[in-house]
Amino acid sequence: MGNSLHADSKEQLRRAQQLLEGSDRAAPEPAKAVALLEGEAKKGNKEAMWMLAACCEYGLGTEKNTARAEHLYSAATHMAKPELAKMHQQ
Repeated sequence: MGNSLHADSKEQLRRAQQLLEGSDRAAPEPAKAVALLEGEAKKGNKEAMWMLAACCEYGLGTEKNTARAEHLYSAATHMAKPELAKMHQQ
């Protein structure tokens, strides 16, 4: 991944986190955060997958979907630590 693309992904994750949490000036907008995370997850961004999995697990900005959450957690884990993913499957 090139530096500018990597920086853009980091900015998207930062923005998604901000949308999930809200701020002094803005209420949380979890549905917008989920949209950003979906785009980053499709690019193979494991941090985005992990955050999106949590949103699915708890129904934050999307319908609660534990099966999808488990799939995303597994995919993110596999990308981060392939050896852990193999142990999880056993």
